[in-house]
Amino acid sequence: MFVFYCRMAETNHCNFFLEKKNRFCRMLTKDGSDYCGEHQTFAPTELQEVADQFARMVCPLDSSHTCYVRHLKKHLRKCNANKKDPVYITHGLNRGSSTDDEIHGSTLCTIDDLALVQLISKIETVCTGIIPSVTERSSVHPRLQKEIETQADGVNSKRQLSQVSSLLSLIEKFNSIHADTCFLEFGAGRGMLTYWLGEITAEVPQSSFLLIERSAYRHKFDGRLSSKRDCVVRRVKADIGDLNLDEIELLKEHQHLVALSKHLCGAATDMALRCMTMTSEDISMKFRSIFIATCCHHRCDISSYVAMDYLVELGFEISDFNVMCGITSWATCGSRKNELIRKPEDSVDRYARLQLTHEKRRKIGRMCKLIFDYGRIKFLEKYGYNGVLTYYVPESVSPENVCLIAIKN
Repeated sequence: MFVFYCRMAETNHCNFFLEKKNRFCRMLTKDGSDYCGEHQTFAPTELQEVADQFARMVCPLDSSHTCYVRHLKKHLRKCNANKKDPVYITHGLNRGSSTDDEIHGSTLCTIDDLALVQLISKIETVCTGIIPSVTERSSVHPRLQKEIETQADGVNSKRQLSQVSSLLSLIEKFNSIHADTCFLEFGAGRGMLTYWLGEITAEVPQSSFLLIERSAYRHKFDGRLSSKRDCVVRRVKADIGDLNLDEIELLKEHQHLVALSKHLCGAATDMALRCMTMTSEDISMKFRSIFIATCCHHRCDISSYVAMDYLVELGFEISDFNVMCGITSWATCGSRKNELIRKPEDSVDRYARLQLTHEKRRKIGRMCKLIFDYGRIKFLEKYGYNGVLTYYVPESVSPENVCLIAIKN
């Protein structure tokens, strides 16, 4: 049962009383109406003597808002709830399949001490005996040398430019810049990497750039690039897990495709690899090389990870995956400072009991990240790629400094 209140003084504000806020609505009303547009449908019958043109109703597509009755047909055509997905969106296409272990598996917080010690021992054995050593290929591209030198030390933009510069050097070093090529940047953000790639490919004919990003960003670099040179620069707003490359016409217009990304977070890397390899043969065969700086392995998930079968071959259990995701965070999270500011009751914690110092945890975390990335290399080998892992910047620039490079045979 609704209880209606009326204001004591004459006013042109809405007479609808908001129970939760304990006050009247403050919206203005039209002449001849006691209620605003949103609350007109709640007005009592004895007070609702408004002309038909002011009558409103709840939107049949989305009950969170209302519309004028006389404008219903027009509203249904333009209502956001009625918008269709673009043709290149296929929900869940690259997300893999969920398993019961994703829900019921142990985590770093729930695993017991003995099982954790055994898992750490297995990680150390696998990483030192099976995973190839990772070499450092850090370099500064001549095109960005002056730009980097003008940045003050410690400024975030200098670190970003250093990473971009090294990635561009790797792309050139592995001979991945050719005519008639479309460069795809996954997780493009503002598009800084694509912008500088456009700078160093200014003389390469028929170059195009496709930026893929699920979020909307301000101050993007796309316009700067397209205004400086005659090239096609397009941005696709889509989650990589839902992206169908077969439906993007730009890719069909080029002979070569090159994928790149700087810090493609967690499961997004696996979704991108699926996106490129599990599309039609016409598109997948065009991918000549892949350059992905991986990061945030703690955000991987068992349903989308591409090399779960390889981890099982190495001797890991499926139930170990979520624990390993937690262990990867040791490589980048926490510090000696954090250990010193703990409360007294937390001083004798699990890490102290197991003699897992900060430095030891950091090394184990980096080992676990390499195992995940090497599994991705083994996945790409099934599709005709030769892969390698490399440190593309020093750890002092970024602790997330591993780049996955894959070149088609």
